[in-house]
Amino acid sequence: ACTGARVDAGAAALGSCRHTHITHMAEFKEFNVQWRDVWTPFKAAAAELQLGELAHRKRFTLHDALSASELMEPRMDAGVTVLRDRDYILSLEASIKRGLRLSDFSAAECVGIMDDLVARLVGWAHGSTLAQTVFTCIYLQEISCVADPALKAFCLLILKICEQFRNIARLHSVFEEEDFSINCTRLNFVEEITETDALATAASAIASLGKEGNGPKVAARLAFACAFLQAMRSADNPQNAQKSERLLLQAKTAGQEVLASVDFGLPTEREKATAKAFEPFLNAQYQ
Repeated sequence: ACTGARVDAGAAALGSCRHTHITHMAEFKEFNVQWRDVWTPFKAAAAELQLGELAHRKRFTLHDALSASELMEPRMDAGVTVLRDRDYILSLEASIKRGLRLSDFSAAECVGIMDDLVARLVGWAHGSTLAQTVFTCIYLQEISCVADPALKAFCLLILKICEQFRNIARLHSVFEEEDFSINCTRLNFVEEITETDALATAASAIASLGKEGNGPKVAARLAFACAFLQAMRSADNPQNAQKSERLLLQAKTAGQEVLASVDFGLPTEREKATAKAFEPFLNAQYQ
């Protein structure tokens, strides 16, 4: 749908192009180019468009409409986002300078960050890009800097789940481009760390949490991620169907424990910089 604002924005863009073309008219005189100024009729025609109307060529199809990016619409045109509107955090170093902690997290803070990461993982599976979902977590920029064992292990597990998820979808062609995005340009999956290493790191973190206090709430999330990752690894081989089913049941059991404590986690997007674990425009240049 075209609105007056978008028409004006398009007209402004055409106006800047018109100025450029006029200044270079002399260069084309030798080719007998006949220039005609269409600015006035274009503005007049654009003004006649009503809300919902679209000017298009005869061969314009529904496929073209679905594949098009709506210029000057922030939700579709990443280039229109103006980062100078506020001081965005675009790197781990910048967020650390503003007080982002890498250790000494409370159990509630760990749970909150972990739950938000899972929510973003689901958002990716539902069609959004990795850059706009999972990788908005600042800690994923450099996991080695995270000093908290539980949070570090969970971040590794999430990355390995993303990697396994993407590989299955890509190799077996079980998705449509408009339904699931496998694009991960310049996003780091920490490929030097294997899934086995990530699982071992998580097992060590679970053992250190103990069974007292709020430790089990954090451990349940690590157990869920471990079981789900192993189930995905097994699912790639038909001979491991029973093993995969058993692991999914383990993930379901751990998931029920997670749901029982979902209100325990502190908000991770509150105003305090020390709890700002996510930044929506962290990967704006990759969207």
